[in-house]
Amino acid sequence: MNTKFLIPASALALLVASASVAHASDLNVFFGANNSASPTVSTLFNLDSPVSTSNTSTLSLTGTGAGSNTQSATLSLSNAAFVNGSSSGQYAVPIGSTGNYLSVYNGGSATFDFTQPEHYFGLLWGSVDSYNSISFLDNGVQVGKTITGSDIANLVSTLSLGSQTSNGTVYANFTDSAAFNQVVMQSTGNSFEFDNVQVAVTPLPGAALMFCSALLVLAGYARRRAIQRVA
Repeated sequence: MNTKFLIPASALALLVASASVAHASDLNVFFGANNSASPTVSTLFNLDSPVSTSNTSTLSLTGTGAGSNTQSATLSLSNAAFVNGSSSGQYAVPIGSTGNYLSVYNGGSATFDFTQPEHYFGLLWGSVDSYNSISFLDNGVQVGKTITGSDIANLVSTLSLGSQTSNGTVYANFTDSAAFNQVVMQSTGNSFEFDNVQVAVTPLPGAALMFCSALLVLAGYARRRAIQRVA
């Protein structure tokens, strides 16, 4: 488990959409253990099968979930592939990953098209690099802002960009008030490695609690600052 990167609610970061983005969005991100979403509300794509060794392909995936939470998706790869283990200068296995995972190479992308609108997306992100990025879209229109590896490093003080040890891997959880049905992982260098993708059609209960807690902490901080200024 990647519990080393669990951050308290007071450190929850809100990544609000810019005015240029068509969809109103309250995109937020928090970090936790590998597969930290609840299995009762989410669908897991562990990426172990099916496997394509081609760098350009389109695959149909079926996730695992509880009851009606089982979903399917289409995965489109462009200069990206399922890999196993590590290869010097190419890719490194995310800490906590077992079996296959996806590696997006320089100039490549991996695009998930989900059959249902989602409000939560999570992934095990290995050796996070500044040139990795994630974008969320709803029917081709971007939702929220594009999240880069640098953004993640700014949120996790213990993260070492490019590290192939546990200091370079996070399980990143994204929730948004706006629905999205497509998620695109891109990289402008070797590589963007990830595994254990999870989605949910509603925001996770835990994420909502963390969000509310964060607002309370921020409100308390603002109140203390106001009292100090008056004094």
